[in-house]
Amino acid sequence: MEEKDALTPEQQPEQVDQPIKEQEIQEQPVEPTEAQPAAEQPTEEQLIAAAQQAFVKEQSSAQEVQYRYRWSYEQQKAADLGKKKKKHSGHAGLWAYALIMTAVFALCFGILVGVLLLDLIMPSDPVIQGGLSGDVTVVGGGDEQTIEVGALESVRNYTVVITAKTAAGVSTGTGFVLTENGYIATNYHVVENAQTIKVKFYDGTAAVAEMVGYSEIDDLAVIKIEAEGLYTAKLGSSANVKDGQNVYAVGTPAGEEYAWSVTKGVVSYGQREVKIYDDEGILQKKMKLIQTDTPVNPGNSGGPLVNSNGEVLGIITLKLSGSYENMGFAIPIDGAMTILNSIIETGKPGDSPISTKRPLIGIVGVGVEAGKYYISLEDRIQEVDAEYARQNPDTVFYAAYTGVWVQSTTPGLDAANKLKKDDIIVLADGQELATIYDLMNVINQHNGGDTVELTYYRNGVANIVDVELGYAD
Repeated sequence: MEEKDALTPEQQPEQVDQPIKEQEIQEQPVEPTEAQPAAEQPTEEQLIAAAQQAFVKEQSSAQEVQYRYRWSYEQQKAADLGKKKKKHSGHAGLWAYALIMTAVFALCFGILVGVLLLDLIMPSDPVIQGGLSGDVTVVGGGDEQTIEVGALESVRNYTVVITAKTAAGVSTGTGFVLTENGYIATNYHVVENAQTIKVKFYDGTAAVAEMVGYSEIDDLAVIKIEAEGLYTAKLGSSANVKDGQNVYAVGTPAGEEYAWSVTKGVVSYGQREVKIYDDEGILQKKMKLIQTDTPVNPGNSGGPLVNSNGEVLGIITLKLSGSYENMGFAIPIDGAMTILNSIIETGKPGDSPISTKRPLIGIVGVGVEAGKYYISLEDRIQEVDAEYARQNPDTVFYAAYTGVWVQSTTPGLDAANKLKKDDIIVLADGQELATIYDLMNVINQHNGGDTVELTYYRNGVANIVDVELGYAD
């Protein structure tokens, strides 16, 4: 059957599913083939079978036309437009994917750059990285520094554990070797009143030491063992100490079991004036010390505070107790060596460049309030009423002013030449006084040899006088 030509839109039928009529098929003649002899004419059954085959073939051709042309022109146009949209939609998807991947890449790159910049602008906290050999890199706190672990190990070689036995028991501290022939520096309070002193070295050897001399006010002492060729400390200069620089403490915190422990910190304040008080709150002395946040404990006393090269900058002496953390103090090595060398040479410390004894005004006094009556008892004063004062006029003191009532003066000091019993001091360097502690606070701002201006009343008359301060014993 010949293929039909495609119809134009105007020729397109509305419906091509019309059935082919049976009579149209039956009217088609079926001619015999040339190969068949005339005698072999098809039977009626064969003719019917041929007609059925022709019908099926014609029906298939009609269905083919139906499936090829069943849409109208408008429908075909809409279908073509849909294909174009689908094609464009595919391109749009590719563009969207490309844009998303570009944005993700840009975000990752931005995060990487941000991390690198943050590391440059805000360096990490100082961290020691490394083991017990090779070099150790310290990052943070300014420029990068390199610490040779060998330097820290050398500090251990010249640092010793000191065990002191006293009548009260046994205490442990730290010291370090000053000379090859056995002079060792430590704190005075580590070996104070010691009956025996034992020194132990990093290599495990030990020796018995003897006291050479000490400076109680500076909390320094020199002990000595019989030895030669000892590994000695490498001394730095406390004059070159800078706030914020890295420092290390080597010592014996928590007993000999933790000997030669190394802790790290920075110089918090290079030249701190520290006031030392006794248990009663009375100032005993002032010291110029290096403040550090390096963790230190009582067993660190007498041990070295060193820089990154293992050079001694100070001698650990004390820390603030109570709720305070990481507030330790070391004696500057420059001043300490002046005292230690004097002890080695003469057995005495000489004048101290580190500590000053508390200034002393030289009076015994107590705070009183204007308009009240007082009597003196053995260790205190007591307020009494007006009736008691009327009956005992010889033993009662009437305070006409608020201030410090002078009860006595110390012979040999300047105050004894300027003040008398029953004077009332109302001002010290212009500051009003109500208690003896107010006066002590003013005095403690000075050193021995300074003068303080006092305003006092004697027999109702105001007087102003300069009093030179002495030194406490």
